Amino acid sequence: AQWKWLAAELKKPAELRLIVSSIQVLATHHRFEKWVNMPDEKKRLIKLLKDSNSGPTILLSGDRHLAEVCKMGTDESGLPFDLYEMTSSGMTHAGAPDDPSPLRIPGTYSRATNYGLIEIDWQQKTPAVTLTVKSAKGGPVESTTQVSFTQNP
Repeated sequence: AQWKWLAAELKKPAELRLIVSSIQVLATHHRFEKWVNMPDEKKRLIKLLKDSNSGPTILLSGDRHLAEVCKMGTDESGLPFDLYEMTSSGMTHAGAPDDPSPLRIPGTYSRATNYGLIEIDWQQKTPAVTLTVKSAKGGPVESTTQVSFTQNP
């Protein structure tokens, strides 16, 4: 029922999609829960995004006690756009180990208590998105990532 619901939602027109998962979708190398532990479901999600012609999509996840932004390029995903995932979790506690993450955008990892901020500029032809990891206590920004949706035909 959930897959049918998602397929129907992805058929609706949208300039940008945000898909939320309780666990990381793109991460591959840590020992905790992640979509790579369910390879058929991960393939199904990517295929559904591709078959539905979903357009620019950002994945949002948590449950890691860290922050990072990962990017899967078009060559790996087969999608006509780069697929981004922002993980932010740990407003009350953080400190997960810095496991290797080959899809992580350098400089986006933080193990401090944090929260994520998504800013969308709708004035562009393709929405311009900024993903920011902020200190949970209102302190300085941990990292900022400008999302660029590479559109391949």
